[in-house]
Amino acid sequence: MSHIKIARKSITFNNHPVATDSHGNKTYFCYANLTACQKQITKMHTEKKLPETAEITGKNGMQFKISTYQDDGYWFVSDIKEGKSWRLWTPYKDEASLKKIIKKKKM
Repeated sequence: MSHIKIARKSITFNNHPVATDSHGNKTYFCYANLTACQKQITKMHTEKKLPETAEITGKNGMQFKISTYQDDGYWFVSDIKEGKSWRLWTPYKDEASLKKIIKKKKM
């Protein structure tokens, strides 16, 4: 399994909900900075892997699973807890490398 670990201090949290589902659960966004995840993602790409899970480490850590692969990064989503879920954006700069790996995996 391909896993990204990101320190809480490398995350920007948007504490305003961006969406609410029919059950009243709210979705929030958070964003990792490029330097926090680029080395890990580059290593995965050289191993011909794509990230499947992510973790924000530290106090009140959070677990995420992959939601969307994009040309310039990845979206991860957390489980709903106490009426909240989070979507984590992890940027990746090398778009050409990502496209090659996706093509090989036929995603």
